[in-house]
Amino acid sequence: MGIEDTNRQHRCEGCVCEQLDDLQTGTLVDVFLSGGAVFTGLTFVNFDDRTCCAFFTQTTAPGATLVLDCEKMQGIRIFG
Repeated sequence: MGIEDTNRQHRCEGCVCEQLDDLQTGTLVDVFLSGGAVFTGLTFVNFDDRTCCAFFTQTTAPGATLVLDCEKMQGIRIFG
């Protein structure tokens, strides 16, 4: 297996990562982090399964993008 093959493999693990991989852009969610923090009212933008980064926007922070590691998420509430 070469370096190119390794880069193509999904490296993100866990239930939340799997959910984000299938989530449609624009879906409203709440995110629960492993440390106990909760982000509510997020809008899902994108998920990069190579870096495990999930991208969200918040109405309370216009123009800002929140980037979270899916492997650090304990749970996700999906609306809709």
